[in-house]
Amino acid sequence: MSAADYDTLTLGPQLGRGGQGAVYPVSNQRINDQWDVVYKEYNDAVRAQADTGALAAMVDAPLNGCFYRVSNTDFASVSSCSQANVIVTGKTSSYSDASSCGSDGWTSWESGGYPDVDYTVCWRNYP
Repeated sequence: MSAADYDTLTLGPQLGRGGQGAVYPVSNQRINDQWDVVYKEYNDAVRAQADTGALAAMVDAPLNGCFYRVSNTDFASVSSCSQANVIVTGKTSSYSDASSCGSDGWTSWESGGYPDVDYTVCWRNYP
C-alpha cells in the first residue's frame, strides 16, 4: 500500500496487537460492498523481512495461483509458475478452516475482532 492509499483510510481504534504488528478496522471501505475491511500495520522488524507482494497476493490469490512456500506460514510471490513450489487450491472466509482443505496444506489469518475478514488459503505442492 502506498502512502497515498494509506492516507485515504479512516482507521478505527486498534483491534489488537501481536508479534507482527497491530490491526485496525477501516470504516470507509468494504470488500465487494459487503465485507468489513481491516488494516494490518506491520512492525519495523517484520517490514524489513516481509515480501509485501506475497502478503497481498495470498489475500487476492486466485485458484491455481502459484507461490513459493518458504515455511508453513511464509509464502513468496513468483513471476511465473515455473518458479513455484505450491499452488492455491481453495480459500474460505473462516479462520483455521483446515477441514475445507482436505489433504492439502493451509495457512490462515484471524482478525481478532472482525470474523468477517478472517480467511484460510488452501495449497498443495506444485508441480
